[in-house]
Amino acid sequence: MNETIIEFDNKKRLKLVLLGAVFTAATLAFACYIFFVAEKIRIAQGTMMLMLGCLGIFFIIAGLKNLFDKDRVGLILNAAGIQYKGTAVGRKIGAVK
Repeated sequence: MNETIIEFDNKKRLKLVLLGAVFTAATLAFACYIFFVAEKIRIAQGTMMLMLGCLGIFFIIAGLKNLFDKDRVGLILNAAGIQYKGTAVGRKIGAVK
């Protein structure tokens, strides 16, 4: 059996990073509105928006790191089995028969 290598698509990765950036900007804008513009400051909602914004920034950084990664191999199909390199768990397990 020939070895088949399926690579990650950088266009899709870029779309996901840009979508994450839009949602992060919207979340942080809502947080600024809650803290600085709203008549009644709601600490719980504002804190939740800040936490979601920080989580979005983390995912943007991780997405950019993956976008510029030189190893674009995602899935390897060969006679030995299947190997997925998309997640840390997939890299740790290795080839599955």
